[in-house]
Amino acid sequence: EYILENPSACQETIDKAIFIAEESRDREMMIKARRLAANLYNQVTTIKEYASKADAYGKEAIEMCNKESGMQKEKVFCNMLMSRLLRNKSNFGEAKKYNQQAVALADETDDDSLRIMSRLSFGRTQLIADDKLDAFKTYIAAQTIADKTKHKDRDWLRISISNSLSAFYYSIEDYDKAIDYQYQYLKYSKDNNNVVDMLGAYSGIGGTYMAAKKYDAALKTYEELI
Repeated sequence: EYILENPSACQETIDKAIFIAEESRDREMMIKARRLAANLYNQVTTIKEYASKADAYGKEAIEMCNKESGMQKEKVFCNMLMSRLLRNKSNFGEAKKYNQQAVALADETDDDSLRIMSRLSFGRTQLIADDKLDAFKTYIAAQTIADKTKHKDRDWLRISISNSLSAFYYSIEDYDKAIDYQYQYLKYSKDNNNVVDMLGAYSGIGGTYMAAKKYDAALKTYEELI
């Protein structure tokens, strides 16, 4: 994060990473370096220069990916990245196309994590585009995979779905259900002794109580942050 405050240092770090990747002659590493550069600049798209660089590196990554055979995982990540970049511009039609491609590519693998995360990304696009019913269906499809998976990160995947469903219920003003899912995230954070995530969970729960006009409950939640 501190690098982003210094544009020249940020670009220098990215240039070094891309140089190392190019020197390795490893195509997957070369693509990944550009994808990570796009992700880095995408954190501050309010700065026009950064938004342009995020787009440029994202396009380079997806164009390189499309020329390669295999690399399914990297292709899924690149398509999700392009969807996110387009979503930031409210270009939901194009964003959905990349989401659909990411889901299709993920389904060609036996990696349930990819299959779930590609659907959560798609659902996010649909939710922001106000296609709420479609978003809900996409999240439930991800949940169905998670319910059956034996993936080593299944607990984290399930809690990621809980966060997505919480956002969905918040969007339709069903705050009680949103809070139920947020408390699942809080429990997961406590079980893993992750203080940063716990603070985020308490803050989110307090905000939802505020939206529901349950001010006493919100105050009590915020007091637990102190």
